[in-house]
Amino acid sequence: MGSRHPVLNVPSGRAGNGVPTVVQVVARPYDDPAALRLGAAAEARLGPRSDPGRRPGLAHQG
Repeated sequence: MGSRHPVLNVPSGRAGNGVPTVVQVVARPYDDPAALRLGAAAEARLGPRSDPGRRPGLAHQG
């Protein structure tokens, strides 16, 4: 059975060894709006964390 607490992960950067890191937001039971507000605030504070150069390419299909 799952938790009633909404949980959200926000990318926060990379560790020294290149492993992606996140900030985990856990809100009160059934308080999804609070989790989303906190996640948006964390994302705004941390800034954009996506690096397209570090994403794997798509496999060729055809």
